[in-house]
Amino acid sequence: MKKWVTLILVAMMMTGFASLGEEKPEMSMLRAQGTDIVDQNGEKVLLRGVNAGGWLIMESWMTLTNAPSQLEAFEVLDERFGREKREELFRIYEDNYFSESDFDNIKSLGMNVVRLPFAWWNLIDDEGKLKENAFSRLDWFVENCAERGLYVILDLHAAPGSQNGNDHSGDITGAKLFDNEDYMAKTELIWTETAKHFKGNPAVAAYDLLNEPGGKLNSTGVAQWEMFDRLYKAIRKVDQDHIIMMESCWDPSDLPAPDRYGWENVVYQYHFYKWNADNDYQAQKLFVDVKMHNFKKINHPVPSFVGEFTLFQSMDAWKYALKTYSDAGIGWTIWTYKVTGNSTWGLYNVYGNKVDIYNDTYEEIEEKWTNQGTLRRNTALCQIVADAIYGKSVTLPEEPSEKSDTPVMHLPVESVKATMGASVKEEDGVYRLTTKASLDPSYIMNAISYTLQESVDAMSYTYITFYIKDLQGSNTHKVTLVDADGKLVSQWVDIPSVHQEWTRVNCPLSMFKGVDLTKITEVRIGEWNSGDYLFDKLFLCNGTMDE
Repeated sequence: MKKWVTLILVAMMMTGFASLGEEKPEMSMLRAQGTDIVDQNGEKVLLRGVNAGGWLIMESWMTLTNAPSQLEAFEVLDERFGREKREELFRIYEDNYFSESDFDNIKSLGMNVVRLPFAWWNLIDDEGKLKENAFSRLDWFVENCAERGLYVILDLHAAPGSQNGNDHSGDITGAKLFDNEDYMAKTELIWTETAKHFKGNPAVAAYDLLNEPGGKLNSTGVAQWEMFDRLYKAIRKVDQDHIIMMESCWDPSDLPAPDRYGWENVVYQYHFYKWNADNDYQAQKLFVDVKMHNFKKINHPVPSFVGEFTLFQSMDAWKYALKTYSDAGIGWTIWTYKVTGNSTWGLYNVYGNKVDIYNDTYEEIEEKWTNQGTLRRNTALCQIVADAIYGKSVTLPEEPSEKSDTPVMHLPVESVKATMGASVKEEDGVYRLTTKASLDPSYIMNAISYTLQESVDAMSYTYITFYIKDLQGSNTHKVTLVDADGKLVSQWVDIPSVHQEWTRVNCPLSMFKGVDLTKITEVRIGEWNSGDYLFDKLFLCNGTMDE
């Protein structure tokens, strides 16, 4: 009992007692001063936090949907159920994706800012008219952040017509914004109304005009600069105080000198991703060093901000990048707070059943988006982030774990093989899985397959459990169960492995709806990232087997 009281007190201290309804922390309107962001007293403020990706704009790789884009999801569900029911389904999703405890989790890491991606369809209708209660979602988010002393960067992630043609813009039919006056006018309306609404609100740190506005050429040039200037002027007509952020694709050389347009109180934002080097510390470090060199080479006389980034699987690279940016006075927001599937993309991992927009019934979609699954902290990464912000080693509150001495059933295995894209061999009584490429394992790729000697009744058990030694990084795992009728269901597991250490992974059997748990014949465990993984025997159990 004493232990839990201590943990509760630690958690309350780290969240600023926000849940107890105390007075809101006093927020100060921020502004750009030289290359720094300062408060109303002229004191420097280093903004460090995380993105709230996946809430108002869904991406299939990181949220509970298989839709290639959100506009595709709208179109398909409108046709299947009608617009009113589609809107209700997305209301259910948004109601359940982000909760007050998520704000507490963010604050517990010492963060002071959240970048909030939003979309044109949150505020305006297809004709470009402001919706009734257009700002209800944004208001709720900003208010919850303010209660915890968290600033918010309002990020237009999906502009009318799309500013980049990518899935994270909600529209993959092309980047049509910059050569279409109707789309540009609607975007101007969005920012005019947003600036009117949040004028004077100190909890809003900045207006982030357009996310990754690369257009058709995937770079920022005169067309983007002119659009920035149009939006800047529209905002300044109604709000002279808030910081305005302009994003580069992808370096300082891709943005103009601010005096070219007479911009004041602006911040230049950058997104840094070193692809194809997931667990390569030296490659990630060199990438960060090159970006820092580019800052010094161009030396724009405005603050720089890293609005999105990840260091993938290299924990040492995470430590290096966070320290490097912070020491240089450059603020940052990690992409992102939580994801499904691949652990180091999120500070937290959520595991639930993905919606099939083409085949799931209305009731099935409603259930999946109401009960979005287990949320598990990526403790190794969160610890690095908290230590970087606090400037010292801090103790994060422990997550409750279930312990039991209930019976265990060792699954009788007849054969072990690999699915496509992988190979497996036995070494000293365990199995080495080697995956050749980094990709979603689905149910037929990048997996080790255990065929059982006979069908097994798992209905009286709570978990299927396995042990893994991850030689590649710190990853999560996709488990597939196959029954005697050939039906199969795949789910991501809520426990990331520990690099180079044997990790026990407990996967709740309740996740596998649609497969007959009374006659399981095969178990597959898939890995997203290329590399080597060692596997031991399989078990069924009712507790979490704390050996």
